[in-house]
Amino acid sequence: HVHRLARRWGLAPESANVRVVEQHLSALYPEDTWGKVHLQMIYFGREWCQAKVHVPSDCPVCCWVGKGGTPLSAEAIEKMV
Repeated sequence: HVHRLARRWGLAPESANVRVVEQHLSALYPEDTWGKVHLQMIYFGREWCQAKVHVPSDCPVCCWVGKGGTPLSAEAIEKMV
């Protein structure tokens, strides 16, 4: 989930592999929040931003990211779930 969502949300390049995504996310979020951000992204992805049945306009993040948004803070991700 994290790999897919990070690329879908523009937190890492679309062509990024798992390691590159990890590097990007590690640079964006403080180390003491990594575990929480990881779990929040997983839960959010399961509920709102699924791989197969994805409607970007229904996703609170995808509909926003398409409008030139910036990377989300750990607090913003936490509030989504």
